[in-house]
This record gives sequence, C-alpha cells and structure tokens, in this order.
Amino acid sequence: MNPSGEELPFWTWTKINSKKEAKADALINQVIEKGPFNPSWESLSQYQVPEWFRDAKFGIFVHWGPATLEFEGKADATDGGNTDYRSRAMRFKGEKFDATYWAKLIRKAGAKYVVQVVEHHDAYAMYDAVFTPWSSVKMTPKRDFARELSDAARQEGLIYGASSHTEEHWWFYSQPPAKIPPPPQVGRPVPPQPDKEFLDTWQRRITEMVEKYK
Repeated sequence: MNPSGEELPFWTWTKINSKKEAKADALINQVIEKGPFNPSWESLSQYQVPEWFRDAKFGIFVHWGPATLEFEGKADATDGGNTDYRSRAMRFKGEKFDATYWAKLIRKAGAKYVVQVVEHHDAYAMYDAVFTPWSSVKMTPKRDFARELSDAARQEGLIYGASSHTEEHWWFYSQPPAKIPPPPQVGRPVPPQPDKEFLDTWQRRITEMVEKYK
C-alpha cells in the first residue's frame, strides 16, 4: 500500500496554481481560435501525416523512468495498489543516463527518429513540468531528461518526438478519486468519463510538452 499515507501522484496531479492554469488556458484558446483545426472529429480528420514520417520507415520509442525500476509491484493496473509510488519515484535517479550515447546508438542503428515516453501511466513526468510536482526535475534526479534527449537527438540529425500517456491516468487506475488504486476491472474505461478538470489539465500538459520540446 502507500505507507506514507499521502495521496498518490495520479490523484494529486491537477492541484496546481490556478493563475498558471488560467494563463495557460488563455494562450491555448488563442491558438485554437487561429486554427488550422477546429475541436471536432470532422476537422481533425483532415490532418495529413508529414512527409518525413512516410519516408523515415524506422524509429525507436523509448520507455524509461520510475516504472522500469525493479520494485515490488508494477506501475500499471495489474498492481492493485500495492506499490508505494513515492518510494519508487524517490529511488529513481537516472544517474547513468547519457543522452548523447543514446542518440548516437539510435542513429547507428539506422533509425531516423526517436520518440521518448516523457510521461508514462504512473503520471511521473520525465520533463520540466509546470502542472505536476511529480517530475524528474523537481524530484530526485533534478534533471530534464526530455531536454537532454531532444537536444542530443537533434544533434545527431534525428527527429525527436515526445509521447505522453496522460489520457491513461483517468482509467488506468479505475474509479478515481480513491487514494489507492483498486484491482483492475473488466471493461475499462469505466464510468464516469473524464471530467472537465482532468481534460483541461491534460490539454495544458500536452501543450507544455509541445511548446518546450517542439
């Protein structure tokens, strides 16, 4: 369970400074109004896959973070709430991480792009996140792993992408806002569907990733 008695990160990730939220929302809405897409499936269906992606053929996705540590329990829905996530997060240091080495290795493997999972289902951010205290910059590593890898990848001529599993935070651990995630349930996502607070925060976090790491 969670010995510290504190709420787990996926229940606390929306409790951020309201002024920062309002400022972010205002900027996001300005961009949405300019287009080129409207918030509808019909509009989004007009999106075209970039030519570079059609030609790249081979890329590498990187899953690495606290969820990859050897630990009692797993950072997913099969865990049934048995992992002390604060201990897991505080143990994650990444002291041997060498972005330059990774980028060179990926290029030598023949890949044309690399996509880093900067936020896994456990809601821990591997980037300099404004809208959560659970990040590699604010916690033990004190490092922006997304910045390090994006800079190194581009130095090697690779295209860099950031992948987020933010949308999974609502239903991956069913029935929020319980402090301890229950055992997995059949038929997720489960009701109720994500509320406005969750969706707004999701939008802010995705936008922050895009703006900071391009």
